[in-house]
Parts: sequence; structure tokens; C-alpha cells
Amino acid sequence: MTRRIVLFIAAFLLAASVARGQDAAKGIVEAFRKGNSVELNALLDDKVSIVIDSKTAGSGKRAGQEALADFFRLHQVQGFDLNHEGRRDESGFVVGTLRTAQGSYRVHCFLKKEKGNYFIHQIRINKNND
Repeated sequence: MTRRIVLFIAAFLLAASVARGQDAAKGIVEAFRKGNSVELNALLDDKVSIVIDSKTAGSGKRAGQEALADFFRLHQVQGFDLNHEGRRDESGFVVGTLRTAQGSYRVHCFLKKEKGNYFIHQIRINKNND
């Protein structure tokens, strides 16, 4: 292979990887905006940890989705603002502010890359001190 072809393939693979990470971030933002635990479930890793107000609310994909569903049932979502996102090597993060009828919450989603896709391995939801 010529050097140009190798560089083209490398650039293509890097772009595809970044796009998958952006797709995950976009999916996270949309799911939180809707307060939709089912959409979030599709992005959860099998060994996800959910921490709400410094208490572990769920560990594992099924328990994680149930914890998120309970949270959304108790906190009527009014909106979600993306504050930061980033990726590096095999990991990434999304940080945002979730606005609910009961106040605002800081949301941290930590991602890991597995089999070419990014999955959430931890979600931390903490009440903002407004």
C-alpha cells in the first residue's frame, strides 16, 4: 500500500471513531432531555454504575435502567443542557445540567469504548446547590 492510502484509511477510521463518540453524546443528551430511561438503556454498558446524590442507585444494566426510570418518575424533566463533552483514546465523558420541576442536577456520564462503540459505564446525578 502506498503511504497515501494508509493515511487515508487511518483518517477514515479516526473520523468513524469520533463520529461514534459524538453519536453516543448526542444520544445521551436527547435521552436526558426527554427523561427517557429506555433510550439511555441502549447506551449503558453491562457493568454500569448509577450514583444519585452520592448514593449508588443501581449497578448493572437492568438495575441502572430501573434506577433512572425511578429518578425520572420522581423528577419531571424540563430540559437538559450539555456543558462539556470529550473523548480520549478509549474513554469519554458528557457533563450537563438536568432541569427538573424539583430543581437542577449536575449529570456526569463516563464512557468507555468497547467493540468500536462508546457505552456509559457510570452516571452520576447530583443536585445543584442553587
